[in-house]
Amino acid sequence: MEISISRYTPRKALSMDEKCAICEKAFESTDTSIVVAVPTRKLRKLATHEIKSLVIPWNPKWQHKSSDAEDKEDDDDEEEPCRSQFHQACWKEAKKKVTLAKEKRAVKLAQKTLERFDSIETLKQQAKTVAELLKNSKRSMVVSGAGISVTAGIPTYRGTAGIDTCHSLQRQDSGLEGTSSPSKSSLSAENKLRKLQEEEQSTREYEDAEEEDQRFLEMRPTLCHLALTLLNKKGLLHYIATSNCDDLHGKAGFPRQDIDDMHGNRLVEYCEKCNKEYPRNFCVDAWSTAVTQEKWFVKCRRCGWNHYTSRKCEKPGCKGKLRDTIINFGDHLRHLDRPEEESKQADLIIVIGSSLTVTPSSDLPRKAKAVVICNLQKTYMDKKRNCKVRVWGSSDLLFQLVIEELGFAGDLAKLETKEQAKRKASKAARAKREITLEKVRAARAKKILSEANKSDKKRKAAPAKESKKSAATSKKRKA
Repeated sequence: MEISISRYTPRKALSMDEKCAICEKAFESTDTSIVVAVPTRKLRKLATHEIKSLVIPWNPKWQHKSSDAEDKEDDDDEEEPCRSQFHQACWKEAKKKVTLAKEKRAVKLAQKTLERFDSIETLKQQAKTVAELLKNSKRSMVVSGAGISVTAGIPTYRGTAGIDTCHSLQRQDSGLEGTSSPSKSSLSAENKLRKLQEEEQSTREYEDAEEEDQRFLEMRPTLCHLALTLLNKKGLLHYIATSNCDDLHGKAGFPRQDIDDMHGNRLVEYCEKCNKEYPRNFCVDAWSTAVTQEKWFVKCRRCGWNHYTSRKCEKPGCKGKLRDTIINFGDHLRHLDRPEEESKQADLIIVIGSSLTVTPSSDLPRKAKAVVICNLQKTYMDKKRNCKVRVWGSSDLLFQLVIEELGFAGDLAKLETKEQAKRKASKAARAKREITLEKVRAARAKKILSEANKSDKKRKAAPAKESKKSAATSKKRKA
């Protein structure tokens, strides 16, 4: 197979160094490693003498730099979570030596984000077992979560790079700096400048949202998505229940009638009257949660968001309002009967990239005869009797090895080659858009700077004008 294993190792995927931060030794194929998110908010509260007494060599990116330019650079770095990587044994030993109370609390927070990566040798043995289970299974299904799409560019909620982790552990910076209060003499110029700044802020938010949607549409399936499609074509995998809204299983070629998007799909809307679904080539929920002034905007009493998309059903005689299919926290699931029925019929359920914490999808593997779990963090099923294989590692790497064991490596390589061409085209299109957007924003910034200079001149000239005016008034009074 023409795919390098190193491409799918956790350290490559996370852009981490190839050495343990504690012992500074390289990670070998026989080593078990762990990655934790650095609790930057806690560590930044430490005094200088406390920082010197830290036992664990946390990733140094959490520390502030002195100059403004470096601070800006540091903020950019923090868009990517600050993480540290260790040998599992080194981490356990280091935790025992921590005495500083504040570092103990930091360790406790980091432990909650811990992701474990078993050795490559262990994964190879587990891949053989999974391949045998697939060959002996009569009816198999997959329950997939956010972790399967990480290498496609979609973050998870938990773990070291999770959305929830970023909010709880990282320093949050937002918004543009406000302007100082204008003097009465230059009120008109200051108001004009402020209006331009507000318009720029609004325009940037709109452009960022549009770019985010475009990037979402351009995201391509991972190696694991392609492997699942191949297993389906070979008759070894029959059904997928996913809690993801990214449509990557469908893009990978898995039969759509055998995919249940339990939490919805950003590219599908449906009629609230006849339930007819409309697959789209754009994100149907892109602005349905932001346009509060539109007539069709209705705040959902369960989740607080709006689900209407402004379009109507095209079925003759229906004309029902179309809604997005997204299930937010508090909403009722639309598709649950089939996933539950499939889970009862399946003799093998493979859980990929899910921590099994959100019901009802977390209940699907509970009563299966055999369960395989591939996730970097703990799940409640890890020590259950029906959990035959517990994989701590990348789903891409695991299924690459499984496909090799089954003898389908050449077929997967062909699918991956086609996807690489599509990814390359998407990357080129994105780079072109970014250049154009930068030029447009630079032109707008130049205009704002010009207005700021005018406002500044008027502000400086205002005291002199006021002085002349008061002098003239005084002179008239004396006359």
